[in-house]
Amino acid sequence: MLTSKYAIELLGVTPSKHDLHGKDGIGALGKIADVDVFPPTLSLQYHFDGTTKFHPYIGAGINYTHFPDEHVSSSLETALGGDTKLDIDDSWGLAAQVGMDYSLNDNWFINTAVWYVDIDADATLKTNGMARDVDIDIDPWVFFTGIGRKF
Repeated sequence: MLTSKYAIELLGVTPSKHDLHGKDGIGALGKIADVDVFPPTLSLQYHFDGTTKFHPYIGAGINYTHFPDEHVSSSLETALGGDTKLDIDDSWGLAAQVGMDYSLNDNWFINTAVWYVDIDADATLKTNGMARDVDIDIDPWVFFTGIGRKF
């Protein structure tokens, strides 16, 4: 907490796997790749006046996403005809959140929050020496519940 109303939060997560699905002409292939996503997000929160137990807040911030590992599906390799590699650039995007703390007693509380994270990245598909630029849109909703302690 910076003040009684404002706080800074860093959403630090471990990399998670996401399936990518094609659109338009390659949409019929279904899953075209799976990627590992590491999306730390820094937010500024505004905490509203709540009751003695319920403390709602909203937040907005910036997201940086790194893609440590990418694998194309066999159906995409077959459709493109050859050894296909996917290389996704890191991305920056906006994030928004809404959440609440619920006090269990003077020191312990339960926190729950939901984020929308804008993850749009540029990528390159390489097949047999030919490169194609593609856009990647993941844009996840992140749900969180945890227990906290005030010191």
